[in-house]
Amino acid sequence: GRTNIGDALKDAKTEVVHGVNGRSNALKVIVLLSDGVPNRCANGSPCTQNAAANYARAQAHASAALGVRIYTIGLGSDLDLALMQDIADIGSGLFIQSPTPAELQATFQAVADDIEVRLLQ
Repeated sequence: GRTNIGDALKDAKTEVVHGVNGRSNALKVIVLLSDGVPNRCANGSPCTQNAAANYARAQAHASAALGVRIYTIGLGSDLDLALMQDIADIGSGLFIQSPTPAELQATFQAVADDIEVRLLQ
């Protein structure tokens, strides 16, 4: 499939930093959920896995430079674990692997607990 982690981070950064519904005093957080390996670069153009991973890291650095914290969640076992950890590290967040969809609620709760907010039900 098409996995564009870099553009997802870029779009999320734009929304949390400049979005019309954002609050200037709110903590800026991105939660990235992926079940794959990146294979798309800027604007969805196809590229190598290495180039796509580097693009994603660059977007994570751009977000972090604006004070955005990034949490990454890896769903399943067919994903780039090192990249997901790198992005979380760059964004001062956490990487959590959630092997099955059934574990996602607990995974999101762990993210919410880490940023000291309650997950609304």
